[in-house]
Amino acid sequence: MQSFDWIVLGLYMVSQLALGVYCSRRSGDSVEDYFLAGRKLTWWLLGTSMVATAFASDTPLFITKLVRQYGISGAWYYWNASLNGLLAAFMVSYLWRRTRVVSDAEFRELRYSGRAGKAVRGGWAIYWVTVSTLFSLAWVILAMVKISKAVFDLSDTITIAGFELSSSVVIVIGSLLVTGIYSAMSGFWGVIITDFIQFIIAFVGTGLLAWYAVDHVGGLDALRTQISALPEAGPKFFEVIPSAGPVLVVFWVGLTVQWWSSMWVDGGMMMAQRSLAAKSEKHAEIGRYWGHLAQIGIIVWPWIIAALCSLIIFPISEYPQLATDPESAYPMLILKVLPVGLRGVVVAGLFAAFMSSVTTLLNTKSSYVVNDLYRRFLVKEADPKHYVRVGRIVTIVIMLIGGYMATTSKSVLGLSQLMAQFTGGVGAIFVLRWLWWRINAWSEITAYLSSGFFGIMLNVGPCVALTHRVVRAFSPASFDPRVDTFFLETLTGPEGWAYRLVIIALSATIASLVVTLLTPPTETEHLHRFYRQVKPYGPGWAKVRRDVGPVPLLPNQLSFDWKRLAAGGVCFYATFWAIGKLTLGFWGAAVAPGIIAAISGVVLYRQWRKFA
Repeated sequence: MQSFDWIVLGLYMVSQLALGVYCSRRSGDSVEDYFLAGRKLTWWLLGTSMVATAFASDTPLFITKLVRQYGISGAWYYWNASLNGLLAAFMVSYLWRRTRVVSDAEFRELRYSGRAGKAVRGGWAIYWVTVSTLFSLAWVILAMVKISKAVFDLSDTITIAGFELSSSVVIVIGSLLVTGIYSAMSGFWGVIITDFIQFIIAFVGTGLLAWYAVDHVGGLDALRTQISALPEAGPKFFEVIPSAGPVLVVFWVGLTVQWWSSMWVDGGMMMAQRSLAAKSEKHAEIGRYWGHLAQIGIIVWPWIIAALCSLIIFPISEYPQLATDPESAYPMLILKVLPVGLRGVVVAGLFAAFMSSVTTLLNTKSSYVVNDLYRRFLVKEADPKHYVRVGRIVTIVIMLIGGYMATTSKSVLGLSQLMAQFTGGVGAIFVLRWLWWRINAWSEITAYLSSGFFGIMLNVGPCVALTHRVVRAFSPASFDPRVDTFFLETLTGPEGWAYRLVIIALSATIASLVVTLLTPPTETEHLHRFYRQVKPYGPGWAKVRRDVGPVPLLPNQLSFDWKRLAAGGVCFYATFWAIGKLTLGFWGAAVAPGIIAAISGVVLYRQWRKFA
C-alpha cells in the first residue's frame, strides 16, 4: 500500500463517520426509527442492503477457498441458498411485512400464545445474540483480519509505543472502533444508506480486481488454458454442475435438504428486518427478490474469476502456505495485480463490505436485546429515547464479544459450516409455522434444542465417539464395518459436513413434528387474531379459515401466486447462467439464457404492476 492508497482509504473512513453523525438525527426518536427506519424503505434500497449485508469481507475469501480446492462448482457451498431465497421472496416476504412487528423474535409471540410464546420469543433473542455472535459476527471480523494482515504486510505481532501486541487484536480493535461507533450512532437508517453506497464501492472494487487479475494471466483464453494444464486443477475446474467428488455430495444435499432446513429459509433474522422496514408488501417482495438475485446470481462471478486467477498467480508449488490457508490468496491478489490508487479503492471496498455486514449484525442483535428482552420483560414503559440509548450501549457490548471470538478463530469456512450444522434442523419448522396452524411454540423450542443436541453429538470428539458406540450397539453385527467406515472416514472427510447436516436436519425435523402432535395447539383466540392480521394462505389453514370466516385482502396486499414464483425462478436461474457464461468469456452460450431471462423478467414485471 502506497501513500495514495492510504489517502483513499482514509477518506472513505472519514466520510462514513460523517454519514453516521448525520443519520443519528433520524434514528433517535423511537424503536421503529432506530431498528426499522420508520418502515419507509423502497425495494431498491432494502434489496441492495440485503446484498451488501450478504456480501461481507468474508465472502470473497470463502469463495476463493472453495474455488481453489474444487473449481467453479465449489461455489455450490454458497449457491445452495438459491432455492430458499426464492421461497422467502415469493411466499413469505410480504407476510413478514403484514405482521407489523419490530423483529422476528417478536413475531413468535404474535404467532404463539401464553408462556410458551413468551419463552420462545425471549429464547430466540438470547440464542441469536449469543450463539450467532459466536459464529456469524466472528467469521466476518476474522475475514477482515486476514485481509488486513495480507494487504498491510503485517506479521503476527507488532510493536506500538514500546508494547508488543498481536496484530490480529490491533486489527480487530481498529476496524470495530470505526464500525461500532458508526452503528451505534446511526441506527438502521445509517445501515441502509451506507449499505447502498458500500455495495457500489465493494462491487466496483471486486470487479476491478477480477479484471486486473485476468489481464495479469493473459486474458480469459489464457486463463482457461493454464487452469486446464494445472495438475491440481484441470478442465473439471470449469464445471458449474459438479460431476464427481465431495462437491457433488454438497450439490445434492443442497438441492434436496439444505434449502429447506436452513434457518434462512423463510427470510428471517436480518432479512426479516428488511422486509419489516419496507414501505409496502410489494416493496418487500421485490426488494427480497432483487437482493437474492444480485447476491447469488450476479456478484459471485467476479470472486470466482479472481479465485481462478489466483491458482495461476499463486501456485501451491511456490506458495505452500496457501495449501493450509487458501482464503489468504484473495487479499494477496490485491497487492500483486492492482496499481497504486486502485489498491486503496479495493481495500476500501472490502472494508465497506465488512462495515455493511457488521453494522447489520450489530443493529439486528441489538434489536433483540432491546425490543425482545429489555423492553418486553424488564423495563416495559420507558421513554422511547431511553430504548434507543440502551440500543446504542448494547451495540458496543455485542461488538466487543464478536471481536474477541474473531481473535480465537482460524477459518471463515469452518465457522460458517458449524453455524449451518448447529441450526440445521430449524428450517422446516420456520416454513411450516406460516403454512400450518398446528405448529406451536414447542415445535420451535424442540427444533432449536434438537439441532444443537445433534450438532454436538456429530461435531464434538467425545460425543461423536459416544454416538458411534450407540449406533454400533443397536445395529446388526453385519453392519459394523459400514458403521465404522461412516464414523471414522466419511464424517471426517471433505464431504462429512454435508452428511452431518442431513442427519441433523432430518432428526431435528422429525423430533419437532412429533412434539407438535403431542403438545396442545396455540390457543384458539390467539390463533384467530394472528390469522385475521397476517392472513396466511394454503390448505394448512383451512380449519382456522372455516372458524374465522372470510378475511379479504386489501388492494395493496399480496397473495401467493404460482405465476410470480415460476417467472421469478426462471428469471433467476437464466440470469445466473447468462452472467456466468459472459464472465467466463463464452459469449455465444450466454445468448439463449439471456433471452429467457429477459422474457421471464417482463412477465414478472407485469405481475408486479397489478399491485399498488
